[in-house]
Amino acid sequence: MIEYASVPALVALIFKLILVVYSARSPIKNAITWLFLALLVVFTLLNLDEFFFLNYAPRIGMTPIVNAAGFVYIAFWIPAIALLLHLAVVLSFDRGSVFRRPAVIFAIYAPIVPFEYLLLFTNKFVLEFKPFLYSILRVPGPLYWIGETWAILLLSATFAVLVYGARGSRPALARVRARLWLLALSPMILLVIYMILAHHMGWRRLTFPVHIPIVVTFFLLMTTYATHERPHPGGFYRFLYRLFDLESYLPWSKAYRRKTALYDRIRNMIAGIGDSDSTKSIVRQLSDVLQCPVVLMNRERLAVETGQARELAEFPRAALPPVDRLVVAHEVARDLPDLRSLMAHHKVAAIVPFHPHSRAASWVLLGEGFSEQVYTPVDFDEVKRLFDRLADHMLDEQMHMRAELTLARRETQELHRHIADAAQHLHAIEKQLAEHKNARHENPPPSTADAAGHDAVAQEAATSRKSLADYVADLERRMIINALERCGGNQAKAAEYLGLRPNTLHYKMQRYGMVDQKTDE
Repeated sequence: MIEYASVPALVALIFKLILVVYSARSPIKNAITWLFLALLVVFTLLNLDEFFFLNYAPRIGMTPIVNAAGFVYIAFWIPAIALLLHLAVVLSFDRGSVFRRPAVIFAIYAPIVPFEYLLLFTNKFVLEFKPFLYSILRVPGPLYWIGETWAILLLSATFAVLVYGARGSRPALARVRARLWLLALSPMILLVIYMILAHHMGWRRLTFPVHIPIVVTFFLLMTTYATHERPHPGGFYRFLYRLFDLESYLPWSKAYRRKTALYDRIRNMIAGIGDSDSTKSIVRQLSDVLQCPVVLMNRERLAVETGQARELAEFPRAALPPVDRLVVAHEVARDLPDLRSLMAHHKVAAIVPFHPHSRAASWVLLGEGFSEQVYTPVDFDEVKRLFDRLADHMLDEQMHMRAELTLARRETQELHRHIADAAQHLHAIEKQLAEHKNARHENPPPSTADAAGHDAVAQEAATSRKSLADYVADLERRMIINALERCGGNQAKAAEYLGLRPNTLHYKMQRYGMVDQKTDE
């Protein structure tokens, strides 16, 4: 039969076992995940010990086995507190930091061995255990205060280190992870400190083995979410795949104001995207909205670039066709390591495909500033709406351009037909003129009527004599006029319509007398 007081420990033990399995099976293994797995194992063993003496102490009394379970309980707490501080240091400081040097890590774990010796093999730390409410309570030895002071100092240091790691100057994801750890750790630290003080003050309301499992389980659930990467970004799990920024929900915080401004810029761009003059203006506006360099590429060439995008523009286009979904650099380290290394080398934070399986496929490359603006599930939902709207707009533009190009091809074919007819007509006139010239040499001078006819033929030949370059120039001039009419006189859009650079179009317009030189100057 299970004692009522041991139910919280049993429920917490079940949760911890699930978390241990989840953490052990996590595909990403690094310093943080290995340390966290060790912490989970220690807390699970501690919880198992809690359940044992809470369930059996009320029934069998203070036997040597229950007394030994009390010593084991404190013995597990000593490495658990050291692991907490070690994890906080790894989360809050970069690899090159002085606080992550081996000497600092050794100083964190060094007291464990003497403390365990004093606890288990002497009576300097704890003399014995006695019944306390529905649990047991240690009888402190002469050096027990040293262990309590060490525990309070390390827990306070853990909290202070995480506060430092949550500072605004750190990268967004590191900052958010540290804040989640702070939220999870605060109740546990406060309860542990309260318990230590309560035992000295004689307060008899709360006990370690009954109430600590609740806050420890809350801590482990939150930190598991903050520490491990989730398997899939889609569906319901998008809210577990990426981390929430708790500060962004506080109306007085800077993060809240930044997020509000970002969402307003995104919605304004979605509303006004149909009024954009050209693809280049859209890319520039996207760069302003996301506050990062942006490059638009298609299969053959670099289409548009904005901002300080030199590294992005050099990204190899051969690596883009396999990208058929939104790819964020730090999220593909395991699945796409080669692409991840390319993105890191060219300072690409994310790649967004537009219709990747079509002939008109294009990709938007976003610079490193993107990850500072967009990192929470809500951020990605808003950005996805923007990218979906951009994809639809660009597809509409491409369909419109295809229709315009089809019409332009027909007009070009018609012009070529007129040129061919004119060339054939010119050839017939030249042939007729040659025949008249030969006849004039062979026969006597013609009569006045014949001379008049000859002069008419000659005049027609003279007025119709044009070179092929003249016909090509006429064709170009007519195509430019047509493009300008279709684009409302906008030279930039007309150049894009004709597949020319704006300065090339301007030069041709000057060449054909379509631009006032004085006005141009």
